[in-house]
Amino acid sequence: EKTLGEKFSSSENFVDLENPHSVIKVYILNEKIILGEITEDINRGLFENRKNQKRPFSSPVSLDPALARVLTNLSGIKPGDFLLDPFCGTGGILIEAGLCGVGACGVDVKEEMVKGCKENLEEYGIISHDIRQGKASESIKMFEKNFSAILTDLPYGQASKKTDSAVEDFLE
Repeated sequence: EKTLGEKFSSSENFVDLENPHSVIKVYILNEKIILGEITEDINRGLFENRKNQKRPFSSPVSLDPALARVLTNLSGIKPGDFLLDPFCGTGGILIEAGLCGVGACGVDVKEEMVKGCKENLEEYGIISHDIRQGKASESIKMFEKNFSAILTDLPYGQASKKTDSAVEDFLE
């Protein structure tokens, strides 16, 4: 603390713990010091408002919004890029991607899910989306776009249909 304080101390810098202008985080890992400034404070409570049961259309199986956002962030996709979810369901991943400025494209085999996904996306202000009914194995061919990422939460439980070639169809 003393060493860092001396480095940042100047006649123009002062510490105001009650109303700071900047917040600096310090992490010490294996005798290395990593400094970071908080540039944006995200209200994580907003994820709670987007949980499956609070959406206009819901299904018993849907990815938690915080986890969907983590997947979106880890994909490295950027605003203006396009993302494909070939098993879009209720749109959990597409909602989070759309809120990050990513073009949301999805496919689901069930017409009910396609309609519900569109309803959910529009509820959260994601107007620019392209959701279609069809098979996951044909999803890339359905769109005339280059996708920067494909993210999905594979169907499970009652939402899935067992076929002999399900894994091969998905990988294709």
